[in-house]
Amino acid sequence: MTMPFRFIHLLGLLLVGTLSAAAPLGGWITYWALDSGLQSVRSSGGEVEDVFLFALQWDAAGNPVSARPDLDRAWGKAVTELRSLKGRVWLTVVNDRPDGEGRMVLKDAGLMHEVLADRARRRKHIGDLVSQCQRIGADGLDVDYENLDPIDREAFSGFIEELARALHRKRLALSVTVQPKIRESRSKGPGAADWAALGKAADRLQIMLYNLHNTRTEPGPVCTSSWIGQVLAFAATQCDRGRIVPVLKVSGFEWGPRPREVTFGDVAPQFSGSDPMRHPDGQAPYVVFDVEGKRHTAFVEDATSLRDKVASLRRQGFSRVVLWSLGAEDPGFWRMGHISK
Repeated sequence: MTMPFRFIHLLGLLLVGTLSAAAPLGGWITYWALDSGLQSVRSSGGEVEDVFLFALQWDAAGNPVSARPDLDRAWGKAVTELRSLKGRVWLTVVNDRPDGEGRMVLKDAGLMHEVLADRARRRKHIGDLVSQCQRIGADGLDVDYENLDPIDREAFSGFIEELARALHRKRLALSVTVQPKIRESRSKGPGAADWAALGKAADRLQIMLYNLHNTRTEPGPVCTSSWIGQVLAFAATQCDRGRIVPVLKVSGFEWGPRPREVTFGDVAPQFSGSDPMRHPDGQAPYVVFDVEGKRHTAFVEDATSLRDKVASLRRQGFSRVVLWSLGAEDPGFWRMGHISK
């Protein structure tokens, strides 16, 4: 069957990262920040083109379902608006599920193992994912299955290959979002992702370039420029650079008696209005302050540091960059105009 022009054009844009230096950005809109995420797309002046709807999780049996059924109508309206803005819409599925007592099990590797090991469940899972994409009217699916067990590495690669074929038959694209690594690993999460195999099967291999520092480490930026370089250098040895899509985090962390994730807006009041202190490797701003006699340190990304990273990635030939997540960024990021090399 001859593919229609629209689909050929879409896959051409998705498969290769050879657009100009002013190529649009991408970003996730989450179900807990749908309105502010949409506002970021509107504020971007057309710079956000690939929009990932973080709207799908699992039920207790591992079936992909809406994370917030009450938002289904709102998601539908969002897709319509994004279409009017000439955006490409992706549906993201994450391996989070309820535990039956109202609590969420995040990044459930055990249930993924069960699905991968059972051919019938695996086939049904793939069919359900394709159906969910068609239901919402997405151009493609983004699989964000994290913290998987390394023993499932080969099975996960096979699952992605089968999923890609099923999606492509329906003229839908496939993105796989993976956790970072600078060398091959047997650790939980990064060790389960065979970038060479995933990069062949999927249209995009989206690599998280963040959480170098987090609530379990000492204070520091979510990423540094040198570390980003190491991750992407390894990625380039594993798969076609044209399919590699860097992912930057727009927020950060605050360390104190109880470390927590924070957005730029959470800590902006702590910046005095003068130029902030910046980490020398990547320019992430940081602030040190006391609350009730307890020392706090916060690192975030602001408009300057984030735009510098995007420009640097484009200079390296990565024309497409995705942000986690829209609505949490420094609003000044969009007021500074389009990003060039």
